[in-house]
Amino acid sequence: MSDPTPLDILRGTKAALERNGWTQHDYIDGQQHANGTPIADCRVDLNGALRIATTGDPIGHDSRTASEARALLLRLIGETGSPYMGLASWNDEDDRTVEDVYTLLDTAIKHAEAGGHHA
Repeated sequence: MSDPTPLDILRGTKAALERNGWTQHDYIDGQQHANGTPIADCRVDLNGALRIATTGDPIGHDSRTASEARALLLRLIGETGSPYMGLASWNDEDDRTVEDVYTLLDTAIKHAEAGGHHA
């Protein structure tokens, strides 16, 4: 079986958010986990969803392919700093909504489908 493409990772990221729900200010909803929800089932931020799409673990390590998917997301939001903090900062803005996150992912998926997944 071949490694997932950036497009696969982006689609998986959206699916993880749809399945788990969205949170801000951490990879997972820590309160939800403290109340007994398994880590892989907790609400996740955008970075956590990317990691679920890559490894199944919202706090695990990224693959090279996830880094390519993250680079596309960063390019779309105009972020040139830290890959992790750039997405985290964007995700955690006070007026950010889950709809904004889905819109970003949908745009990234369209770019990747068109072959524009490289930053």
